[in-house]
Amino acid sequence: MMPRGGMRIGAGRPGRDVKVEDCRRLDVRRLQKDGLLAKAWSGEWRWRDALTDDINSSMHIHTCSTHARLAYACNGVTIHESIRLHWVHGAFGGGRAYFRCPGCSRCAAILLLRHSRFRCRRCHDLRYQSQSEDGFGRSWLAQHKLERKLDANWRRPKGMHATTWDRLFARIVELEMERDDMLCTALKRHGW
Repeated sequence: MMPRGGMRIGAGRPGRDVKVEDCRRLDVRRLQKDGLLAKAWSGEWRWRDALTDDINSSMHIHTCSTHARLAYACNGVTIHESIRLHWVHGAFGGGRAYFRCPGCSRCAAILLLRHSRFRCRRCHDLRYQSQSEDGFGRSWLAQHKLERKLDANWRRPKGMHATTWDRLFARIVELEMERDDMLCTALKRHGW
């Protein structure tokens, strides 16, 4: 028996698009910063829940200066993947590592896990959350980013210079004033 009201393709609310922030990420800059690319290393890479700080997934990784070998499980299937590294040498010595995306061979600092594979943002056709926000949403995102740098009630954290706090506080006030202006403009447009 068909549910009351019938069934229609495309009826109801549109589904939410997956964003970059929704995916597990593998960051080559973090591997390099932790010294895991300088010599051969094997270990476990873990992702933690942002709210509870509990480990919610992990994978085995083997790194060296030329590639990273990954072993992880998706939907009960164990996947082994090898990702090449590309090094860019600095003008004053040293170098910076990038992943070669297995999908398109572009250099990428971050690979994202989607559809059981690590690929770059372009291969997965993903957008950042901020790209989907309107002016109000981008303003709120910017303010929350600034507020995370401050203590409760916008107090200056220990060790922060007073001039830095002044700059952050002024930018928060500026964002609030911009939102007020946007709200006034929207209300005028609708005849309020």
